[in-house]
Amino acid sequence: LERHKQTHKSGQHSYKCPQRPHICTQCGKGFLYKGGLLSHMKIHSEEMPFMCSFCGKSFKRERNMKKHERCHTRENVFSCSQCDKSFVYKATLIRHELTHSGERPYLCSDCGKGFFSHAELLKHERFHTGHKPFQCPHCGKKFTQSCYLTIHLRYHTGVRPYSCTECDKSFLSANRLKRHQRTHSGEKPYLCMFPSSNTPDSHDQLIIKLCRSLIMILII
Repeated sequence: LERHKQTHKSGQHSYKCPQRPHICTQCGKGFLYKGGLLSHMKIHSEEMPFMCSFCGKSFKRERNMKKHERCHTRENVFSCSQCDKSFVYKATLIRHELTHSGERPYLCSDCGKGFFSHAELLKHERFHTGHKPFQCPHCGKKFTQSCYLTIHLRYHTGVRPYSCTECDKSFLSANRLKRHQRTHSGEKPYLCMFPSSNTPDSHDQLIIKLCRSLIMILII
């Protein structure tokens, strides 16, 4: 009972609190029990035996792999009551609902930026500390987030799970596929920040002048 009461005393805003004495040496996350820490340490090990049958992403634990596969099968979708978006996980829906309220309760102590969840805050803080707990087992390159490592590993494995429906090209990440698909659709979502000119030549000349001005400022 006393151990259970600690779960109420520890709060939700800090992993490094006195009630969470077992601290991960790799990422700083704290746990109430040693068993929880030992289970967590597996995410920092090189072994990832459970692979998604849809995209090839690997996981330390089978239950995490099964949760991930719901992203592909769209099982047990949780819908937002304020818009038409839906999510695979209830926790993701809860974070999304904060975007409607505008509440960002987790603040960075270095720059003051707010986040919807403590996990997002921890990821952000690594940009200040430079801590990169996720290391590639093939080349040793380190990353601040596990998703970056997952994409990087595909360079070694050759897995390209995101295929274009218009041609035979495939890509390492969904973002790269999205950029490629614009070559087929003709979509150009980014507008030039400079004022429009009557001719392409005058527009190019304006950019050249601005670049020269920036170079002179840097030289001085």
